[in-house]
Amino acid sequence: MGASLTTSTLGDTGTTSATVAAAQSDFVFQIVNSVTLPTGVTSLENTATSDFTTNTTTIAHAIVPSWSPTAQSAGSVTTPGDLALINAAIAANGIVVSMYVTNLPNLQQDYSSFALPVDVWDSTCTTSCTTWTQDTAVISTLPEYLTSTSGFLTFNLPAGTNLYYDITIDTGGSFYCTSTSTAGTASLSPTFYFTAEPY
Repeated sequence: MGASLTTSTLGDTGTTSATVAAAQSDFVFQIVNSVTLPTGVTSLENTATSDFTTNTTTIAHAIVPSWSPTAQSAGSVTTPGDLALINAAIAANGIVVSMYVTNLPNLQQDYSSFALPVDVWDSTCTTSCTTWTQDTAVISTLPEYLTSTSGFLTFNLPAGTNLYYDITIDTGGSFYCTSTSTAGTASLSPTFYFTAEPY
């Protein structure tokens, strides 16, 4: 099976996806089907305008990261995808964003290790978001890697008028898959949780 951002139970071959959850607030929006984003956000780094319901800010088809693990072999993320949109337009100074893998024990039954490339993109959405730029001011060397040994990352995101951040997983990184079983509590799909607090 493969991996991407949705909770799924998968078999021995194919693609798996990750699940994203968020401490829903005005600051953080999980990228999933049917979520409505703030006014003006009509595209993301990976989820294009054509993936939104026509003339709205509601996502019809979220583009989430995915990969295809095979038992007893190494692999990497093959399809980049969006995880969370951060609204920095309503913060006075900035936002501290933390992302967590919430099902590490389940993943450890199928992966001996992983390093997923996490990236931060920004856009000033006055009328609509048309261009996303890799934000090396947030992290000097992007991507940063979310690993099986730590399971979390934290970003300090400056505030700005009409400023939004898109947290993504890019292609690349690495994992070693020991099993593709999803029996019991085993999982091929990471589950992510986001929190955001103004500073």
